[in-house]
Amino acid sequence: MYRRCSAETLWRRFHSPVRDPDPYVTRLMDHPSATTFGVEDGGGDAFFGMGQFIVDGCSAEVSLIVEDRWQNQGVGSLLLRHMQSELSGVPVEKIYGVFQHSNRAIPALLRHLELPLTFTYEGAGDVTVAWKRGCRPVEVGATDRAVKL
Repeated sequence: MYRRCSAETLWRRFHSPVRDPDPYVTRLMDHPSATTFGVEDGGGDAFFGMGQFIVDGCSAEVSLIVEDRWQNQGVGSLLLRHMQSELSGVPVEKIYGVFQHSNRAIPALLRHLELPLTFTYEGAGDVTVAWKRGCRPVEVGATDRAVKL
């Protein structure tokens, strides 16, 4: 999927020029506290959108990427809503993502979540968006699925 993305899409996801996405993707997919979701075509042959969250202590970073030809069709919203649902069972105080200030699609996407968001403008044109909530314990074995921490 990453090889079908434009240089601009890869830049917006990784915040640097990406000639070969494989090392970036491998490092992210192998992260021990990462949970990754994919959206695939009807035939199950190819992913065209991926979302991921990585838990680090009492916070979780979310990220997503959608193949160019599928952008602006609700795929990012679908992934973000799914991650939001999955994170409801994870005991973190803050959920955040970092995006480039010039990326106008992300604030529009986030407005659909109807959450109290905080935007922090960082150096180098990055913006961190976060929403906070109380840190609450999760009972192990309380659900049918394991929560990867």
